[in-house]
Amino acid sequence: MNADGRPVSAPPLLDLLGASFVFNIAVQALAWDGTDACCGLANGTIAILRTSWTGAPGIVPRENGGIQIKAADIPPPPPHIIQAHRAPIVALARGAMGGILSAGADGKLLRLVDGQISEIASHPRKAISHVAAGRGMACAMAAGRQVDIIGADARRVVIGAKIHALAFDRAGFNLAIGHEEGVTLVTAGVSRTRLYETTGMVGRPTWSADGTSLAWITKQGAIALVRPAQESSPTLLRTEESAAVMAFTADGHLVAATGKTLLGWLAGRDQPPVKLTARPGAITNLASHPSQPIMAIGDESGEISLCQPGVPGRLVIRDQGSPILHLAYAPAGEALAFAAADHEAGFVALPDLLFRTGNRP
Repeated sequence: MNADGRPVSAPPLLDLLGASFVFNIAVQALAWDGTDACCGLANGTIAILRTSWTGAPGIVPRENGGIQIKAADIPPPPPHIIQAHRAPIVALARGAMGGILSAGADGKLLRLVDGQISEIASHPRKAISHVAAGRGMACAMAAGRQVDIIGADARRVVIGAKIHALAFDRAGFNLAIGHEEGVTLVTAGVSRTRLYETTGMVGRPTWSADGTSLAWITKQGAIALVRPAQESSPTLLRTEESAAVMAFTADGHLVAATGKTLLGWLAGRDQPPVKLTARPGAITNLASHPSQPIMAIGDESGEISLCQPGVPGRLVIRDQGSPILHLAYAPAGEALAFAAADHEAGFVALPDLLFRTGNRP
């Protein structure tokens, strides 16, 4: 407490276990390459944030139980900048075999591995709008109204509507193409595509971790949910307010944000959504930990926090500031990266020990 008896709140975790940098140009996309967070910038460069360095802060056990934070011995290294495109970067994706894919408004799809850039494809008269990584070295890119799948099961899919997003399931076999008419599903080794027709879609189609469920937000603000193994039409989950963003938790629950409220549908249960938490600002981003039932939440107030849906309390990662545009967990959940509207981008380490002490958010 302060001398006057007022409680002192703990500083955000970013101040203790992370670092951030402010660029002079907008951060357009965010993806992880191993332990490095990669930011795609509006000038065509990729800024690589090294999240691990000699003398980095960390969490260590206390002798008498519990944990304590070990402060950094030296500051983090500055971002490593790589010139990739001659136009703004529009999308990044983490490759299944390492490296990242970078799509640019110059019509080029590039692969960055260990600082070396190679060109995968080029559309000289079209900007690549979306990219997604499949199994192995396979990937998919959207340009105009066509989607090219490159590598294993190479093919071209022409969509009769504007494309909004691409999303492979975790296994990399099923590709969801979100567009103005709904979602088209492309399955490796199957020539027939499947159209789930709704009132269009917004955001990005989202797969459950086990690949059994696919969900997206329709233009009317409802959530469409399908199970591709079943030959059925989408189930529409409606809320009092339009859904803005959504995600599946690692244990299969569906979570969606409507304004400042986070709602949840329990996996396998046919019941109305449960109100999970309220936020200081409208929720702009959700990210699911890859193996634990923990959500990262960013909002227009600039705050980022971690919570476990249905469990009281939250762990503040970043204080209020500029609205959060991007959130992404590292491949194993050992860190969280973010980018904000004021061109700030950073990361915070989330050691596994943090979630083994009974202090889980």
